[in-house]
Formats: sequence, C-alpha cells, structure tokens
Amino acid sequence: MTSMRPHTLKGPGNTLARRDPVDQYLADQHLYRKLMVRSDSSLFQVVAEQMYDTQNLHYEVRMDCVRFIMDKRRLFRRNITGNFNDYLSKLEKPNTRGTMIELRALCLMYGRNAIVHEPMRLGTPVTFSDKYKKNFSVFIDQYGNFDAVYTMGHIEEAAICQSITFKMLYQMCFKLPDVSLAAEKMLNPDTFCEGTTLEYSQNGTVVRILCRNGRSFDVDSPELTSCLLKDKQLCDFHNRVRWREYVQRFGRVPLSCTLKCVDDNIVPFSYSVAKSLDPNIYRNVELSSFLVMKKEAKKFQLCIRDDFNAGAHCLVQRHKWLGHMKKGFILKIDWKTSTFTVYLEETGTVLQVPPNAVHPLRPIYNK
Repeated sequence: MTSMRPHTLKGPGNTLARRDPVDQYLADQHLYRKLMVRSDSSLFQVVAEQMYDTQNLHYEVRMDCVRFIMDKRRLFRRNITGNFNDYLSKLEKPNTRGTMIELRALCLMYGRNAIVHEPMRLGTPVTFSDKYKKNFSVFIDQYGNFDAVYTMGHIEEAAICQSITFKMLYQMCFKLPDVSLAAEKMLNPDTFCEGTTLEYSQNGTVVRILCRNGRSFDVDSPELTSCLLKDKQLCDFHNRVRWREYVQRFGRVPLSCTLKCVDDNIVPFSYSVAKSLDPNIYRNVELSSFLVMKKEAKKFQLCIRDDFNAGAHCLVQRHKWLGHMKKGFILKIDWKTSTFTVYLEETGTVLQVPPNAVHPLRPIYNK
C-alpha cells in the first residue's frame, strides 16, 4: 500500500487523457488506437490480437506468415528485393520488422481485407477479395510501427469486460471488501463531495451508500470478505471484538479495512488496478505489463526482447537456413569487439558470435 496521489484520467468515451493529435483525430472519428509495444513484432501482435484475442501468439503468427510466403512464393517474389530465402530467414527472427508485404500475406492467409490508418489520414481500405467479410484494422506510423485500431464502441465494451474480470479477481478470489467503492474514491473523489446517504439493513448494518449524483455502491460485510491488513487483529472491520468496541465508542459501524486505507490517504491497491476496475476506463494491460516487466528485467539482469545482458537466456543462430537456432545463455558481452560469448545448452559448447546471431527466446520456451 502506498500514499495516494491526485488522479483525473477519463474513460474510453474520451481519449484516455492522451495528448497525441493522432489519437484525438481518431477519437473524432469514433476510433481508438491501441498502442503496441514498440518492437519489430508490432504487426504480428496486432494480427494475433485481432485474430485470437491475445498478443501472446505473435511469434506463432510470424512463423505462419513465413511458411505462407514460402508456400506462395510466386505471389511475393517480385515484391522482395535480394535473395528470397535470406529474406524469409531474417523474417523468422523476432528482431525483423513486419512490413506491408507481411500484412498482405497475413490478409490472404486469414481471409481478411485491411483498413490501414496513417497519421492524420482516415483509414484506407485495402481489398484483396470481395469474398472477405472481415478486416484487419491497423495504424502504421512514420517509423513503420503498427498499432491496432478499434471502434470506440468496441473499446467501451472491452472496458466493461475488463472491469468484470478484475472485479471477479479482487472480490471473488482475493475477497477484498468494498473494492468498487474504493476504486471510485481513488479515481473520482468528487463523486462523494456533495455528501452521501447510508442505507441500513434490519440489524443496523450499512448495506449501501447513496451519492447525491445518483450513483450507489453496495457495502460488503466482514463475514464474506478477507482482511486487507497483515494482522487481522488490528482491523476494526474483521475483528469482532474491535467491531463491538468501535460501535460502543462511536455509535456507528466501522469502515472496511479497504475504505479505511483510502480515507487515511493510503491506496489499498495500485491505481492501475483501480483503472481496470472502472468500467468507464479501458487500460492497455499488455503495454503497461510489458513496461513493468522490462523494468524488472533490468533490475534482475534478464532478457526482454532485444535487451541482452550477461546471464540472459537466448537463441543462438548457428547457420543461415530457417529454424537452425539453439537455446543457450549469454556468458559475456564484449561491446568493444561486438562479440557475445554464449553457452549452448544442447551441446555444452562455448562460442563467440556476433550480435546479429543472438535472438530473444521464442514464446514456446517461456511456457
């Protein structure tokens, strides 16, 4: 638990407090740009999410794309400069960026057309077949990075689903009391500025809080929830002895430990969680989780994408042809000579290789 800070973020009906004119332009067209991690896999992350509802399958999508281009080489050979096999060998690696060539291949492979958005330009339909009924909706910036584009209605529905998921986690799994009420106090304290009315049950316990703006929040009971504090004996809400002493002393029932923390200017959970609990806010969980993971990786010297450090596991390319990479880990990096000393787990050998022979682990190795 940490101290509280001011917060004014708005919901998906606006632009999630973004100042980027591109996002504002899209919002004026009732569209929303979901940012991908700035990496060479952004195109495949967009397609994986729009096909399978998860970005985690981006490497599988990449490999399917490689195989499709290989099988349909007559369709793509004229668009690829240089050696065709070398191009596919590079495309197999996670640090090779997807382009419009790969987008075309993915559209043909999955039977979809595309709507391509660019900075300050409304989406351009790219039709590969009139038989295709669905589209990949993507945004491509001036640097070749891809983002997903959704209708604002889709994002509003996603925000509701996200809120339900997090409420199930914190209310039904963690069993914390008054989760929704605490999140509202953290994000929108003005809701309670005009005063509230308490609704009581027959035995005198508070069951609902009514706000002047028409909103209402159910209040949880201690019997059906778990204590937020490390020591339950210190909780006026969950400790029945302290409960009775509190009622005798103040003439009212105590607040739950969750609400008590909020009133004491201590957040019971992070603001990221509070935003995820709010059905009016859509949180880009994949991007924010990656940023947290990258921060932790630097702290513990782990490898995230192309941020290599000594001790990080990786894939080592031994030859040029497709699929010939071995799992290992980095022993030492000599930045002066641009060489990596790596240990191959399969053969037990130590090699010195150039940086372009070292690649991040494929998702299959992380399962």
